[in-house]
Amino acid sequence: MAQRMAGRFEARPLAAINVTPLVPVLLAIFAVLAATAGGPGKPVNLYVEPGSVPPPYDALHPLPPRVFISLERDGVHVGPSEAMTLEQAVSLAAPMTRAQGADVIMVRADIETPYSEVMGAVRALNAAGLKAEFLNEDLH
Repeated sequence: MAQRMAGRFEARPLAAINVTPLVPVLLAIFAVLAATAGGPGKPVNLYVEPGSVPPPYDALHPLPPRVFISLERDGVHVGPSEAMTLEQAVSLAAPMTRAQGADVIMVRADIETPYSEVMGAVRALNAAGLKAEFLNEDLH
């Protein structure tokens, strides 16, 4: 009898499917279904306030070009202008940006420009009441 029982506990491969990787997928599906299910008789509100979605690009009335400040080796440039100091650049770019009804100036820097100069430009723009967005493009 002992030999018959020994065969039952041998090391054999399990014949069960591993459902562990399936648990996060099922939880994600459940969360999406629970969030979108409105319940019985309760519709999902898809109303969007007018003006909260930006208008599509209009070829007849294109958006004005963005004002940008370039930090390069020879100085600071506003658009294609000559080199100047940072204070001069901010005082020149601020009225141009506000004339467009915006408060964002694009900032781009040469790869050799120290980080401290870039952050100095951001601080100067913030002091003038403007926000900085960064462009990632080659200036050469």
